[in-house]
Amino acid sequence: MRRIALLDPTAWAPVLLAWSYAVLLPFGRVSNLSVLLMAIAGGVLLWRQGRGLMTQGPNRYFGLLFLCIWLPMLVSVPDSVNLNKSLTSTALFPYLYLVGLFLIHSFREPTARTRLLTLTAWLLVFWVVDVLIQAVFGVDVFGFEPKRERLQGPFGEENLNMGLVLAMLSPLLFEHARRAWPRWAWVAAFVAVTLVVLLSSTRTAWAIYLLVVIGTLVVMARRSGANPWRLAGVALLASFVAGYVAYLQVPIVTQRLDQTLLATQGSYDKVNAATSSRLSLWKGTWRVIVHHPVNGAGVRAFRYAYPLYAPEGDTLLYTSKSGEVTGEIYAHQILLEVASETGIVGLGGLAFFYVLLVRRPWRRAKNGIGDDWPYWLGAAAWLFPLSTHTAFYSSYWSHLLWWLLAIAVAAGWGRQDDGKEPAPSHA
Repeated sequence: MRRIALLDPTAWAPVLLAWSYAVLLPFGRVSNLSVLLMAIAGGVLLWRQGRGLMTQGPNRYFGLLFLCIWLPMLVSVPDSVNLNKSLTSTALFPYLYLVGLFLIHSFREPTARTRLLTLTAWLLVFWVVDVLIQAVFGVDVFGFEPKRERLQGPFGEENLNMGLVLAMLSPLLFEHARRAWPRWAWVAAFVAVTLVVLLSSTRTAWAIYLLVVIGTLVVMARRSGANPWRLAGVALLASFVAGYVAYLQVPIVTQRLDQTLLATQGSYDKVNAATSSRLSLWKGTWRVIVHHPVNGAGVRAFRYAYPLYAPEGDTLLYTSKSGEVTGEIYAHQILLEVASETGIVGLGGLAFFYVLLVRRPWRRAKNGIGDDWPYWLGAAAWLFPLSTHTAFYSSYWSHLLWWLLAIAVAAGWGRQDDGKEPAPSHA
């Protein structure tokens, strides 16, 4: 019986499918096609191997991570402010578990992980070069111009996620550069990525990238035995130079930095302006939490709940063409988003999720840095609870987050750890 290439962890097919998701990220919902195919492959894998697949070490761990998030979503549905929205989001969410099963099966093989790392690193190089071309010539290789002066490269004029996605995936580029490139090329890549993240003019991306840089320096220092302060000094100098150039040459970066510095003046109005009305948003979010403390207002129903509790004179309310009044789509902060949409139940699930998320990599780190670190770091930097966030429950960010987590789990339980060959797939 011939082997199904898509389920063969030694073949190129699963690598290319997983990589195609990253390739399609600039095109928004088009990337859902790759996610759908991975979910189907995961479903086939589960159907063929049965319930025993779910009890294997990495799959059991990934399943626990998944349940920490999905069960509170399920609990939030019955009395949701918008039942249809919450029910649809909750009912569709389990396909991410199937995606995870496929990725874990495919990337426990070291060769597959190396292939994916290399392909993704060069994809990020292309994105970075494209954005720099856009910065110099005012248009990128696809003919896209900056949107609201934000440089987005291949992400086009409507998708403003380039800085966030690049910040999350940048550890993969840094790891590949460490393995395959001379030191000067690694430094050049670091400076270029730093500059491009700054040019994206997304402050959430800046915060994520700062955490990525700190984590990368820690890993590099531990692996090489180098002085961490020297590495930090080089990174700080390179970041300062890149930031200073962007501040002087790019008006939107100048405006965003000057706006952020308003927070140092201390008054409510200044801090609210510096955070793009986040304080007003969070005041309304707190009212949603108070009125829906146990299971929240319903997952993905925040925009419908917010108008009911928004502060008087709130500027974050919007009226559709049909006359329906809605608010901000999400709370822009993961703890507040989870608390407002899934309540105390959701916060409890998130707490267990964080414990599980930290526990496994922490144990592995005691025995040395494995090749799972760039995936853990990209996900952990986004999930850092004290930062501002994009929507935790949205499909776009859920796809990217769980893609990183699944590959991290696969690498953490790779063949070099348990010495077992993955079970073959037969037609």
